[in-house]
Amino acid sequence: MSRQVGIGVAGEIGPGQRKRAFVDGRCIVVFNVDGAIYAIDDSCPHNGASLGNGQMEGSMLRCPAHGLRFDLRTGCTPGAGSLRLTAFAVATVGSKLVLNLDEQGAVPVDGTDGTDGTDGTDGKAAGQPEARQCATRQEKQQCKV
Repeated sequence: MSRQVGIGVAGEIGPGQRKRAFVDGRCIVVFNVDGAIYAIDDSCPHNGASLGNGQMEGSMLRCPAHGLRFDLRTGCTPGAGSLRLTAFAVATVGSKLVLNLDEQGAVPVDGTDGTDGTDGTDGKAAGQPEARQCATRQEKQQCKV
């Protein structure tokens, strides 16, 4: 079963920008890539380093710890048998950005928003301080070739 959580106001993240949101004790980084919104867990699947301050090159995000690159559109690193980011669907519901959390905590990065606008979201933003350390080690996940 999915659960939707308000993480901000629609339009507050301009193209090329990002913001952190804290949801259920985890840090999520939300990116605007040419008007499309993507959300990932702020933890590199390689070693758990924070991705929130990684360098952006178009839709590619570079991990600041070891330089691994991830395509935010797919969640994968370039090449076969690559690692995959933990990604979350984001929708605009009314004037709010809404993060879709499923039971496993991750959904495919396929450009769909995962909601139909009838979720009854309460609109509460996860307003915890950004200074909080939020990178956590997570399991390595594989991308389909």
